[in-house]
Amino acid sequence: MAEVAVEYLVRKLKDRILFETDKRSAAELNSIKIEFEKLRPFLKNADWRKMMVADNSIVKWVTDVIHLVYEVEDVIDKACGRNKAVIWISYKSLLVHVSEKFKELEATRKHLSLYGDITKARRENLIQHSKSSHKLPLTNMIGRNKEFMMLKELLLQVVEADRPYLVAVTGNEGVGKTTLLLRVYESVQKHFDCSAWLSVCGRSITGILRNMAADFSRSHSGMKSLSNLDKKGDKDLANMIHDYLGDAEGRRVLHLDPLLAEDGLGLLRGRALLQQYVLGIPLSIATMGSLLSTINLEEVENWNEVLHMLEEANQCINGEVVSCTLLQPVHDFICDMSQKDQIFSVYESTHQVWPLKASHFVAIHGEIDNITPNPLPREIRSFHFFGGGSNQTGILLNLVSKVKLLHVLDLQNIPIDTLPDEIGDLVELRYLDLRNTGLHELPSSLQNLCELQTLDVRNTPVRALPSGFDNLKMLKHLLLADSYGNRVVKLDAEIMFLKDLQTLAGVKLTQNVALGLNHLPKLLKLSVGEVEGGKNSLCLSESINQMKDLNSLTIKCAWRKEVQIQISNPLDNLEKLRVGGWIRDLQMWISRLSSLKYLHLWDCMLNQDPISSLQHLPNLVVLSLSKAFKGKQISCDNIAGYPKLKRLSIFHFEELAEWTKIEEGINGKASDFNHWLVS
Repeated sequence: MAEVAVEYLVRKLKDRILFETDKRSAAELNSIKIEFEKLRPFLKNADWRKMMVADNSIVKWVTDVIHLVYEVEDVIDKACGRNKAVIWISYKSLLVHVSEKFKELEATRKHLSLYGDITKARRENLIQHSKSSHKLPLTNMIGRNKEFMMLKELLLQVVEADRPYLVAVTGNEGVGKTTLLLRVYESVQKHFDCSAWLSVCGRSITGILRNMAADFSRSHSGMKSLSNLDKKGDKDLANMIHDYLGDAEGRRVLHLDPLLAEDGLGLLRGRALLQQYVLGIPLSIATMGSLLSTINLEEVENWNEVLHMLEEANQCINGEVVSCTLLQPVHDFICDMSQKDQIFSVYESTHQVWPLKASHFVAIHGEIDNITPNPLPREIRSFHFFGGGSNQTGILLNLVSKVKLLHVLDLQNIPIDTLPDEIGDLVELRYLDLRNTGLHELPSSLQNLCELQTLDVRNTPVRALPSGFDNLKMLKHLLLADSYGNRVVKLDAEIMFLKDLQTLAGVKLTQNVALGLNHLPKLLKLSVGEVEGGKNSLCLSESINQMKDLNSLTIKCAWRKEVQIQISNPLDNLEKLRVGGWIRDLQMWISRLSSLKYLHLWDCMLNQDPISSLQHLPNLVVLSLSKAFKGKQISCDNIAGYPKLKRLSIFHFEELAEWTKIEEGINGKASDFNHWLVS
């Protein structure tokens, strides 16, 4: 993990040099950066040998590198806000210290024979990569010969019996079911009149049946060619396949156990293996081998190895990945290695938490009962507290507020109702997450956090921000309330001075805010509430007209107030629009927003059928309407005007009397479309 620490520091040095106004200080920082860049080629080899060879000398060398990284980072962070002359002197002294330490590290490196590169021959002999961590080559399938022969003989007997069988192969995730079955399939395929290989994971039943019927049609002349499969539903496809296969029954079940130790070593010939993490699971073995390999991640194609270590955990309706998970063995391995190298530490409530070990990243899960008033390690830069009660949270917050160089403080979901004033002493803080806490107000000392870039107080009782927030010139993301719901937060600060602001969500549209928005053309996300007509709405319109990069916009009107929004800018980058309340000529304006993907309208009381009037939005994926129409008829036969629509939600149309049926066949993608009506 020394490579990770040094890479992070080099990037930080580059950023600091870029913004350093004093040429002497910039020169000293550049010299320090060059020293660490000289070291980078040897770190991959050092990290790899430290994990694979029980050599305390290598462990000490890597640890010394990481400690030096932390020393340099401490000096850089402490220099913020100081006199230029003082900063230059501290950087000059730091360069002398770094140069001396590098002489020692270089001498030790030569003694340990650490290489600056891993040759191609060594990589080919020692690190046997598959094209994908999830799909091992069939030639590498080790330890499954018995099961292979059993399945092959069983299927050949099925050919002789001339009647269908269902053969189920079970086993833990990653044990090798797919690899085994693919090899068997390719081996016996020629003995069958027709065959189909189907990938089931994450697919609809209709899609699976359709592909099965298509494969059968191609591989067997006895099954008539099918040209209209796309128009058939689940039942028709199932009946067709059933009629073709006949009604004979049969089944076999084969359970796969994890590989034996010797088979695991055979599979991993040339791969690095830590047996306690992989537990005989081939997928885990392959993934861990890729993780411990020495591939050059500067090559774009090699990032596929990293990509295949991730599994999609959640997707948006339009297919965008929301979150990913790591295989558990990979997760455990990364945590253990990072903790040993003091990169980050993760503590469970069942573990001995206190005292915390020196680490850059600290995450605590669950209740803590043994907190002592001893100071926290100064190396901590990122502190995350997940769950747990409020018994000793106050003590913990007081301790955290004394870690002067802290960059990230995540207290989401913690049951606290106050923050200590000392939080304002964390002058290096960049990220403060207070979402879903019980806070009613924020301390005025937050105006001292001049480096703060993100503040999140969504889903809290906070109703107003203290004065002085216009001092936070580095602020980029100010998240005050969710885009849905009526809650907004009052902001008295002169937001025109927050020139770097990209996200402003959940703010009450006061006259001060309306005028200030005109000076924030960099906004990517804007959510304003309690919007009324008159001067404020005109100022809002003028401001939005200038926001050419705006990606997400939410406008929540004051109760029973009609608002006029006059926007001539087509907003070519706007993908998400949420409108709650009465806006004059709303449908005419929305119809010009061709880039929209998500459209949510509520309490709009539209006069025209929104399904008809809003069609021909070429990129719309989600359309949600709630109390948005006061007419009696919806003409949903025009739904074909939404070529990419996947979700239509209609709620609380109280005067609706006639509903025209939505027909299947929306551009051949009816299986991907869902619609609801709730009245």
